[in-house]
Amino acid sequence: MVIYLVNSEGGVTGPIKVGTIIANFEEPEPEPEPNPEPEPEPNPVTPVVLLDGSGSISVSHCYFGGKYDVKVSSNTNDASKASVRFKQSSTGTYLNSAPTEIGSYIAEATFPANDKYKAYTATTSFTIDYLPAPAKAYTLDGTKGENGFYVSDVKVTAPEGYLISTALLGEYTDSITVSASSVSVRIYLKKVDTGEMTDAVAVQTIKLDKINPEVTGVESGKEYYSDDHTITVEDENLTKVTLNGEEMELVGGKCTINLNPDGDAVEYTLITVDMAGNTTTTVFTIASEWLKNKVIISGKFIVLKAGSEYELPEGDWKLVLDDGSVDPTVYKGGCKIKVNSDTKLKFSN
Repeated sequence: MVIYLVNSEGGVTGPIKVGTIIANFEEPEPEPEPNPEPEPEPNPVTPVVLLDGSGSISVSHCYFGGKYDVKVSSNTNDASKASVRFKQSSTGTYLNSAPTEIGSYIAEATFPANDKYKAYTATTSFTIDYLPAPAKAYTLDGTKGENGFYVSDVKVTAPEGYLISTALLGEYTDSITVSASSVSVRIYLKKVDTGEMTDAVAVQTIKLDKINPEVTGVESGKEYYSDDHTITVEDENLTKVTLNGEEMELVGGKCTINLNPDGDAVEYTLITVDMAGNTTTTVFTIASEWLKNKVIISGKFIVLKAGSEYELPEGDWKLVLDDGSVDPTVYKGGCKIKVNSDTKLKFSN
C-alpha cells in the first residue's frame, strides 16, 4: 500500500513507509500534443474571358407631330435590359427625353454585360422631318366674280384625311375662311390618323372684293333740291362709272361728279362697276332749288312742266324764250301760272 501526501500547493511528498512496501512517486511527464493536420491547398481559379457583345438599334422614319418606333435587338446580350437615350447630331448633347422637334438626332442603346459577353453600345442616326404635303393640298370655294376675283368669303378646305390650320401648332379644322384679299395665306396640314404635320403651304393669291363701289351724296329713290350737287364714287377696284349712259372720268379709284339741273328737275341713273363685277345702280332726282317752293326766280332760265302750278311773285315780268327772243308782253305778278307744255323760260323784272 502506498500513501501519497498532497500538500496544499498540490505537490506530492513521499515515499511513506507503510508496512514493508516502499514506493517513490514521480510526477508523470505530459504527453506531447499530436501535430495538426495540414489544411488542404485551394484549387487554382481559372480566369473568365468575356467575349465581345453585339446589338443593334433602329428608329422608324418620323414626321413632325407623329410617333416613331425604337427597336433594339441582340444575339449576345439581353435586349430587354438595354437602356436607350438620344442626343443631337450637331452638338452631341444628350436629351432628357425622346426628341419631338424637327432636326437630326442619334439614338444610342447600351446592352449590359452578362456572364459570357461584354457590354455593348449601338447607335443609329435619324431625322424628324415635316410631312410632305399632298399634291392637291387644298381647295377654294366661294362665289366667283370677274377678272379672277371672288365676291364672297373664300373657304380653304383640307383634302380628305387631313385637317387645316393657319399656324403649325394652332387649332386644326376641316377648313378655314378667308374674308379679305390676300397674297400671303399660308396653311398647315395635319394627317388625321397619325397627327403628322406639314410645313407651311402657300395658298395661291386670293383676290376678294365683296363690297359694291361706295356712292356718297345721293341715295336711290330720293330727290334733292340743289343747283350744285356733288356726288363721289370710291372703290379700290373701281373700273367704270356711268351717269345716264355717259361714262365718267376716274382718278385713282375715285369719281367726282358735280350736277347742276339747270333750272329743271332731272332724273339720273348712276351705275358703278368694280373689277370684281360688283355693280351699284342708283336712281335719283336733282331739282333746281327754286322748285322746292315753285316760286319763279328772276334772271335764270328755268323749266316749267305742263300741269304743274307755279307762283309768280309781285311785280312786272317779262319773258325771254329758250331761243333768246324776248316776249314784249308784260306779265303782272302776284298770281299762279301754268303752262300747256314743258317750257324753258327766263323771267326778268
